[in-house]
Amino acid sequence: MAYKNYDILSAWNANSPREKIIQFVEEVTNENHINFVEPSKRIATFDNDGTLWCEKPTIQIEFMKYQMQKNIAANPDTEISKMMEKYFKGEIKKNATIQRILYEQVESGMPLSEFQTNVKEFLAQWKYPKENEKNKNTINKKLTGRTYKELTYKPMLELLDYLRKNDFKIFLCSGGSSDFMRVFAEELYGIPNENVIGSFAINQYVSAINTKPDEPKNDIEPEEPKNGIKPEDTFIRKQIQNIHKTVFAGKSEAIDARIGRIPIFSAGNVLNAGDVEHLTYCKSNPLPNFQLLINHDDAEREVAYSEKNRVSLDVAELQDWKVVHMKDHWKTVFAKNNL
Repeated sequence: MAYKNYDILSAWNANSPREKIIQFVEEVTNENHINFVEPSKRIATFDNDGTLWCEKPTIQIEFMKYQMQKNIAANPDTEISKMMEKYFKGEIKKNATIQRILYEQVESGMPLSEFQTNVKEFLAQWKYPKENEKNKNTINKKLTGRTYKELTYKPMLELLDYLRKNDFKIFLCSGGSSDFMRVFAEELYGIPNENVIGSFAINQYVSAINTKPDEPKNDIEPEEPKNGIKPEDTFIRKQIQNIHKTVFAGKSEAIDARIGRIPIFSAGNVLNAGDVEHLTYCKSNPLPNFQLLINHDDAEREVAYSEKNRVSLDVAELQDWKVVHMKDHWKTVFAKNNL
């Protein structure tokens, strides 16, 4: 059957996985079809970087650099600032110590609201970088000056809307941190905070008032509202201990922990085999299921990159995933300022 309603997934070319996607959705939503799936089980999980928006460069890494450079400017004479200055100049390569310092300086111990404000401030001013000697092989100078909103993939936004209209519950499951992605996920993708599954540590609840009965020094007056706990005295503080990283198998583990169901639709992309376990987990669902893999082969409109060992594409062929070849399958790549 040819699906000629071009209002559905209109940014997708006819030779793309478009027809297979529409066929799958029509089958699982048709109560009279053998592949019908109850709405409560229509779970869809999407990676973010390289699947819903451009990951060259990775925007959360850009944020961490931006915030760290602000810290260096404010405290230039500390040993940490001197070390990180050498890192940004390329005199020191990234290692475990550098990574720990980045997390400690950018996130650890601050109120969550402050972290969110920092992310919003960064996103409001960030633009796709200019080409230089260091990045000329990893960016596309045609994108220079674009905002993060102008780097989302139009075909994938169409896909999110299409699945949503057909009663799929959509989750963002990516290696970026939950707290970072929750700043923009609803605005960009229509995905609410409770459906964002990213790398995370258990943040700390802080109250200026001790309500433990075995510590009388903080006796609570009976007339105090809500047992004396005032909203202005409470907040969530960012933590970095025991981070669960939603990469590789960690994505499937986080999906299991947070959703408790195996998705029937999952989308990821080619890069370091980062979504192989994610899509394979979807394939293990005994219900009808669909896996979509984005292959970045469009150097003209985006950035072309691949895996040297082709793990993602080889597993896609083995497990019959549907592969999007960006160059040939998408009429337009970006949601704004079309390319």
